[in-house]
Amino acid sequence: MEQRLNIPRVDTVFGIFSLGWSTNLPGTLRLIHSYLRPGGRFVFSWEHGMFQHVEFERRLIVQSSYFSEVVVKNKWKDQYAIHIQFPTTASWFELLQSAGFTIDRYLEPESHIFDRRSQDSWRHFSKVKALNVPMAVVFQCHR
Repeated sequence: MEQRLNIPRVDTVFGIFSLGWSTNLPGTLRLIHSYLRPGGRFVFSWEHGMFQHVEFERRLIVQSSYFSEVVVKNKWKDQYAIHIQFPTTASWFELLQSAGFTIDRYLEPESHIFDRRSQDSWRHFSKVKALNVPMAVVFQCHR
């Protein structure tokens, strides 16, 4: 994501739960902007910044501050194998606008589809948590 691709400009770029893995989010957003034709659309989803901070222990509990903008980094063989970030909603707006995007739509969709594993309330993506805290954000933007 962080390296320029040699591709012609496109009309639409989609990102489904992918951007938070970028090690250089501002740079990645600038690259995506550069790949779009004028008026081109960028639509992406990511985990809602609040979802990371809430756990269920007999009830929903806020475990840490939403404003801390969690960055998860785990090393493997002296290299970062995992890099995940969870910006606040305001930070997403700032990052997108700084990269040159105009934000057309922002959504926090309710979760309606749950698999068998989501019934376990201790899981990160549990049904009880997803029914009470926005699980995802979806942005629709244009160049």
